[in-house]
Amino acid sequence: MRALALAGLAAAAISLGALAPSAPVAATTATASLVSAGDAHSCALLTSGAVKCWGNNAFGQLGDGTQASSTTPVDTAGLSDAVAVGAGYTHTCAVTSEGAAKCWGYNLHGEIGNGSASLFVTTPSTPSGLGSGVDSVASGNGHSCALLTTGAVQCWGYNAYGQLGDGTTTDRATPVSVSGLSSGVTTIAVGRRQSCAIMSAGDVLCWGLNTAGQLGVGTQTGPETCDGIACSRTPVSVPGVSGAASIASGGFHTCAITSAGGAKCWGANTNGQVGDGTFDTRPSPVDVSGLTSGVAAIAMGGLHSCAIMSAGAAKCWGRDADGELGDGATTDSNVPIDVSGLASGVAAIGLGYNHSCALLDGGGVRCWGRNVAGQLGNGTTAGSGTPVDVAAISGSLSLDSDGDGCTDKAETRTLHGSEESGGRRDYLNPYDFFDTNGDKTIDLLYDIFAVAGAYGADAGGDPPGEPDGYSTALDRSGPLPGGDPWDMQAPDGTIDLLNDIFGASSQFGHDCS
Repeated sequence: MRALALAGLAAAAISLGALAPSAPVAATTATASLVSAGDAHSCALLTSGAVKCWGNNAFGQLGDGTQASSTTPVDTAGLSDAVAVGAGYTHTCAVTSEGAAKCWGYNLHGEIGNGSASLFVTTPSTPSGLGSGVDSVASGNGHSCALLTTGAVQCWGYNAYGQLGDGTTTDRATPVSVSGLSSGVTTIAVGRRQSCAIMSAGDVLCWGLNTAGQLGVGTQTGPETCDGIACSRTPVSVPGVSGAASIASGGFHTCAITSAGGAKCWGANTNGQVGDGTFDTRPSPVDVSGLTSGVAAIAMGGLHSCAIMSAGAAKCWGRDADGELGDGATTDSNVPIDVSGLASGVAAIGLGYNHSCALLDGGGVRCWGRNVAGQLGNGTTAGSGTPVDVAAISGSLSLDSDGDGCTDKAETRTLHGSEESGGRRDYLNPYDFFDTNGDKTIDLLYDIFAVAGAYGADAGGDPPGEPDGYSTALDRSGPLPGGDPWDMQAPDGTIDLLNDIFGASSQFGHDCS
């Protein structure tokens, strides 16, 4: 009798629900292909060639023609064909498909490179002589460098410690050639006051400030001095790194990936940012603990570092006071630790001074850490010790880029529910809860009958550690970490007719794929 009653109830619900089906609403979204982060702002290169930035904009570093900061992404003016973007401390640079460099933001030391005396450049401008032939750009704190298609390197901006590599300590408002690097360079990286390059043979050269051993030459007192401070005005070889495939430079430390997939770091280590299990300054390269192979990419922040493993997992180490390691804690780590929720699917990573951002395989972006200027891009200024989705970038929790009524992440399901909800009902997407068997279709037998079968269930009989309001017998798969599939947006402790059974029935036949 109860089975017949439930069938009648479900059938009635389908009939009533059909009177007012929910219509999918398409969202305006973008898909990213690259992410970069500066001091307190972040930028994403979109697959369309446009650039969006968010966070601090006091110096015009978002490039939207204003100096108004934004907690959500805004369009950088005039860029529709970008192929690369690099956020510096308070300025940003990009490369177009035509090989032109574009820079915008703070110009105190000439970091825009166009020879202008304007203190703030709020829209992209071309550095002098770099209207074509640019392969990539890298931006630091007051200076930038460009790798040309010829293999040469040019730099501009702040030069008090020789970080432009031209043999002087004179600021340059337009690009100058780096001494000895007229060809043969494959990759460049720029840190706070230092710059580095990888040569075609895999050897590494660095130049600029060396007070913390960030040049990797085995000393903190040379190889020369700039007004009494350890530096190098021209590129010097980094011993102990051969076959380098990639390089990144941060506040006062630098890391490289070898051709074998191992990570080596050197320089300041006050917060464990070198990752060798100590807090000792390392003026020569050392292996990062546990990362002697399998590293696909690496990025540096002010006092922290992150890597992407070949399987797509993100790991970070160093300073964590603002949650920039992404593990949900605020304790520094001198060895790599896993970033919460990013055990796979990470395609690229970019670090700011105290925050981090990751590009996901699906084109979404997640950020974590300090957020006083909105640099996490989620519409708030609240910091987060775990990754949060950047608004209006495809793949975020609240986005529905194909307009089918299911959020992007809800369409990536696990055995017990959507990826984003960890097996619980996704409060942003009712289809996740109603699709109890995970086949991406709201069907009668497995979904509507499953909900109707629990009609009238109320609180009681919770197993230890799962105070969700429902007994184990009523949970589809028993206890799950963080909750269970019967959890609701605003749990009322009862599977009722209006909110639950009618809700499920109104989506009968909906295809969430």
